[in-house]
Amino acid sequence: MRKGKPQIIFSLIFGTFSKLFAYLLLLIFANFYSKEELGAALFIISIFHLTLNISSLGMPFIYVSWLIRKKDIYSIFSFLLILNIIIFLAALAFSASHPWIFPLALILPLVYLFNIGISILNSKYQYHISKFLSSLIVLFCILFAFLLRNLERLGIIASYALSYIIVTSIILYITRKKLFNILSNLTLNLTSLTEYLKKSIFVSLL
Repeated sequence: MRKGKPQIIFSLIFGTFSKLFAYLLLLIFANFYSKEELGAALFIISIFHLTLNISSLGMPFIYVSWLIRKKDIYSIFSFLLILNIIIFLAALAFSASHPWIFPLALILPLVYLFNIGISILNSKYQYHISKFLSSLIVLFCILFAFLLRNLERLGIIASYALSYIIVTSIILYITRKKLFNILSNLTLNLTSLTEYLKKSIFVSLL
């Protein structure tokens, strides 16, 4: 129990910082971007997050429990990887007529890997690290939103994308051994997939 106490404390601290960073980010948006540009960018980001609910179905909650119980995570990873490739190609096609959203389309596969990495960390009870990295995304977003303020809506989208690229790179390095293990054992078992989808869809609807 004592071993887990520092992790819980740090998780709470980083969670608090993340909320403060999010508030600061909103202040930067409000002061450096017009209402029209901000509204357009936030609308697309909302659509992006709705898409993530599909592309990262069951993450981190169901996927973490499967990692801990050593269930068939390989089939789930394979299925979601295929799903992410399809969504990624669709997003690229859509961004052809809306070039300013291209950075978000580009990071869709990266965000999937980010969620996989977070799930791996949480399965090892390293919640403090996952909370810290999530806070880091918001912090980088603040920095890039300020630096790219002259790019208007593209500046908002690009700051969001760049933040994910940097933090996902860190997560991939931290979790590289487990990720390599998953990538080395790709398979597609329909029984496992059906079980996972039933649980993850139910959780997503709650």
